[in-house]
Amino acid sequence: MNITSLVFVALAFLAALIYHKLPGKWRSPWLLLISAVFVASWSWQFIVVLLLFGLINYAFGLRLARQDGKPTGWVIFAILTNLLILFIFKYNHF
Repeated sequence: MNITSLVFVALAFLAALIYHKLPGKWRSPWLLLISAVFVASWSWQFIVVLLLFGLINYAFGLRLARQDGKPTGWVIFAILTNLLILFIFKYNHF
């Protein structure tokens, strides 16, 4: 599915509408599910990448939540890790 197509725009609008109607505890699972659906519409193998990316960032979030004071070093490390992963996928023609 191309992100410039009308089908994508309509589905994204529908997903946002459903998101706003859901109770708070169901919003994050909904976003994960709809992200997996959009990624799978391009290539189903990228669901694994999406889940790994999510787990890595979840682990960073847990680590940052335990920090007292300014977690500047972990924030920079998390951002650089995300940029490295994006760089690898962009320039290895995945």
